[in-house]
Amino acid sequence: MEQLLEQTFKGLEVEIVHRGVSGELVRDAGARIKMEVALVKPDLVLWQVGTADALARLPTEDFERSLGKTLVWLKAHDVDVALIGLHYIKALTKDPHYQAIRKSIKKVATELGVLRVGRYEAMETISRLRGEQGTPAGRSRLTEAAYECSAEYLARAIATGLFHKDRPKPADKPPSN
Repeated sequence: MEQLLEQTFKGLEVEIVHRGVSGELVRDAGARIKMEVALVKPDLVLWQVGTADALARLPTEDFERSLGKTLVWLKAHDVDVALIGLHYIKALTKDPHYQAIRKSIKKVATELGVLRVGRYEAMETISRLRGEQGTPAGRSRLTEAAYECSAEYLARAIATGLFHKDRPKPADKPPSN
């Protein structure tokens, strides 16, 4: 990701600090992110969010509230955010709660004007295309391909955000439930 961003933005030095915790729920991640931001003072936070919450069956309203509060806090501290959504898991395509959390990420990101990388959608498309081509879509290869696709999308989205002048002003409060 660092190399891709540096190639996209000539002369920009990119340093990515990995601080994610696997399986962390949104409310715990929010507290950790606030502490990390105070220590590191990043320009941009890439936040992979939702999969653990969906699997833990966290109520959708609680998820949205916690996500919204952290995003508002980050904006108040002049930190840009890109949300990286749920993993695509074929067995959960029809799971109502998993899909509700997926929709919640999109809803909160839209309401607060936060960039959202649709990792689920990328993985789903790659899986479908590989199936059509008769190529097995193993979980690790699918995840790797989705990361590559997401990194390219993120670099383009950041470039668009930096150079697009007429961005709508997002809401400054978390979604109400």
